[in-house]
Amino acid sequence: MQQLHTFDEHLMLDGLSVGQQGVLLAYATDATGDGAPRYLTFISQDFRRSWKDLNDGAAQGGYFDPDTNTQYALFAYTLKKRRF
Repeated sequence: MQQLHTFDEHLMLDGLSVGQQGVLLAYATDATGDGAPRYLTFISQDFRRSWKDLNDGAAQGGYFDPDTNTQYALFAYTLKKRRF
């Protein structure tokens, strides 16, 4: 096994989703600040060569469809759909 990417130490990995054509989502929690923890989604769309992050704030759960690269998630009583 070879480590290909390292995220900040203070993040706790919550999950991983693998989609089609190089899509990879890593879910993490940052509980180092004051107040509620921040939920983050790290996205790679090029087989993990580059990453961008989304601050999901107070996410309340979700589902990733690997066949369509679509994420459905609940954020503050709003269902959001993201396609990657």
